[in-house]
Amino acid sequence: MLLSARQLPATPHDPLAVALTISGGRSTFRLVVALMDGPLRFSRIRAALPGISANILTNRLRTLEAVGLIEVQPIGGSGMKRSYALTIWGAELGATREAIVGWTRQNKARREQCWSRPLLPSNARPR
Repeated sequence: MLLSARQLPATPHDPLAVALTISGGRSTFRLVVALMDGPLRFSRIRAALPGISANILTNRLRTLEAVGLIEVQPIGGSGMKRSYALTIWGAELGATREAIVGWTRQNKARREQCWSRPLLPSNARPR
């Protein structure tokens, strides 16, 4: 699904809100990593992202194309076969991903401590 006006941040002057809206979560970063080595066809992207449905991947690709992070490249003359490639702007997300991975590795002890205890107090129940 393409971003609607309701999904865009209230103000375009909040860089973090804009970035998080455009990136759309972990599937975006996984998709960027899959495309870092060059253009891929849909089936190759899907194979590189286990657990993502075809519908969600299609919507994610359309959204990323609409915001300028990827471009669709026709293969051959039929127009039916396509590959997907990062734009220059999309490739810059690779550095962002590396920064997040570096931060996570740097804080390994804290991360392990957080994952080793329950996220909810024992007396709290999800509703």
